[in-house]
Amino acid sequence: MYRQTMFVVLGLLASLTLGCEKEESPPVVPSGDTTDYSAVNETANDAADSMQAAEAEAAAAEAAAAEVAEIKAEADAAEAAAAAEAEAEAAAAVEAEAAAVQAADVKEDIESKIETAADDATIAQAQSQIDQVMGYIKENKFDLAEKALAQLDKIKGSLPAGIQSQIENAYKALDVAKKAGSLGGAKLPGM
Repeated sequence: MYRQTMFVVLGLLASLTLGCEKEESPPVVPSGDTTDYSAVNETANDAADSMQAAEAEAAAAEAAAAEVAEIKAEADAAEAAAAAEAEAEAAAAVEAEAAAVQAADVKEDIESKIETAADDATIAQAQSQIDQVMGYIKENKFDLAEKALAQLDKIKGSLPAGIQSQIENAYKALDVAKKAGSLGGAKLPGM
C-alpha cells in the first residue's frame, strides 16, 4: 500500500508540475543586496535606444552612399557626354579643315585654268598682231607696224620663246623694209 500511495502522490505532483505555468517574478534579491536594479533596467533601455539610433544612422549612411553613387553616376555620364561632344567638335574641325584644303585645291585649279586660258588668249592675240605687222610691212604702212610692235613689246616677257622670236623677226623685217623703201622700193624676199 505504501507503494500505491507513493505512486498516487508522485502522479499528483507530476500532474501539478505539468499543468502549472510559471509566473515571472522579480528576481529574488538577497536580503543584504542594496543594488538599484532600476538603474540596470535604465541602462538596458539606454543601450536599446542607442542600438536603434545606430541602426537609424546606418540606414541614413546607406541612403547617403546611394545618393553619392547616383551623383557620381550622373557626373560620369556628364563627363562622357562632354567627351563625346569634344570628339564630335574635333571631328567637325578636321572635316572643315579637309573641306578648306579641298576648296583651296579647286580654287588653285580654276585659277590655273583661267591663267592658262588667259595665256592662250594672249598668245593668240600676239600671233594675230604679228601677222598684222607683217601685213603692214607688205603694204608699206611702217608707222602702223611700229605701233603694233610697240604693243607687243609690252607683253613680250609673258609670251613663249617662239612668239618672242617672231617679234624679233618682225622688227628685222620692218628694218629691212624701211631700208628697201629708202632705196627706191626694193622688195623683200617672199613679199
